Amino acid sequence: MSAHGHPGGGTPVGGEVRVSADERDHLVMRALVAAVVAMVVLAGCGSSSGGSGGSAGATATTTATAAANDVSSTAAASTPAAAGDTLGVGGVSSVTTITNVLRSFTPSKRFESSPAAIAADGSAVVARFRVADPDHPLRLSQTRLYLTDVRDQDAANTLIPLGGARRKPTQLIGVSMNDNWVVWMETPSTSATVQPWTMYAYNRATRTTTRLTSSRKIKGVPALVAPGYTGPSLHGGMVIWAEVAKGGAAPRVDIVGCHLADCRRRTLIRGAAYPAVTSNAIYAVTAPGYRGIAGRKGHRDFHNVAIEAYKFGTDRVVRVRTPALPGSTTIIGLAAHGGTLAWTINGRRPQLVIDTGDNKPTTITGDKGGGFSYPVVTARTVVWAESSGDSPANVGGYLYRLQEHDVYSLGNKSGLYGVDAAGDYVSWQDAGLNNTTSINRVGRLR
Repeated sequence: MSAHGHPGGGTPVGGEVRVSADERDHLVMRALVAAVVAMVVLAGCGSSSGGSGGSAGATATTTATAAANDVSSTAAASTPAAAGDTLGVGGVSSVTTITNVLRSFTPSKRFESSPAAIAADGSAVVARFRVADPDHPLRLSQTRLYLTDVRDQDAANTLIPLGGARRKPTQLIGVSMNDNWVVWMETPSTSATVQPWTMYAYNRATRTTTRLTSSRKIKGVPALVAPGYTGPSLHGGMVIWAEVAKGGAAPRVDIVGCHLADCRRRTLIRGAAYPAVTSNAIYAVTAPGYRGIAGRKGHRDFHNVAIEAYKFGTDRVVRVRTPALPGSTTIIGLAAHGGTLAWTINGRRPQLVIDTGDNKPTTITGDKGGGFSYPVVTARTVVWAESSGDSPANVGGYLYRLQEHDVYSLGNKSGLYGVDAAGDYVSWQDAGLNNTTSINRVGRLR
């Protein structure tokens, strides 16, 4: 959930999500909401088919199969592949073979701490909340945030002020940070479909917290949760997010933003979801279904997608990719860094497509019946989480090195958790002893 977005965004932290029968009727935003709900077993921070699924016009595809996910694996990493080769990773080794673990956050009997955002300079925002009461799993405790330095095990922690009293305890939806600011959303809701939120900004220089804005209401009712990464993303002194802007049987989703000094909403990309922010653009997924267009019998089209970019400084929105998706699948996650884009696709076997702009996209395929969550892209890596279709215990995440073209196992925690990366740093979660403890780790790539 750093400035470039986070794979676990859009899912609260510090509580669990419930879906009533009535709420299921409102999951019209996308079939992919089910993938998010199925992964919500919140013990940690929720920071986000066959065929290539590559971009149209691609001339070659590198394919890897993400099948094993054993964090204790000692198998050697797969032989690096050139573009166009097939990369098999049936026994990938742990990311700990290429990283130095700097910090580990082990829960106590009362509290759990989890990195919510990391930055390229080694600073991090950590979320702290009470361990869920098994007798009252939907009872929230107030999530608190603090700043720390992951490079120093004994680093001092700076508690971030709440910025005002809360009528009810809230849990975290998403966090973004840069050198000057920390911005986050929080909600008192435990619903998967309606999460009225409030956004706050912490000024790292003045150490003060300001309330920025709240979620939109449509005809006096809180809007549905926007699909994909709904948390904030920072670009300098500006914050960007996705929200449902029009209700009805065919809701419209927009990418909006505001300046931190004067947070007045401004629509940046209409009919789009999954914002991914880089230094010069906002990338997003567009489709007729996101534009609020309903076809015959109310059918909404999320298959015919495009990736568009809002260019900072020009106010222009341009189409940059038209992915050819297999079957009736759709894109369920997008990330970007520099000229590299990465997107996840749902289906019988989930896919992650990595496009560096050289017309040779890499496609990584997961377990049958599994699901990939929102990816994160840095200059060196792509990281993402996975829920396995084979076994509840066979879950975790992966790290792909862009230059070396190899894949490593990243954690083994059962249920949804946050994986993140920034610069040379990466964070993940291990299940701990007997898959009962959530140990959050931060490492630095060698």
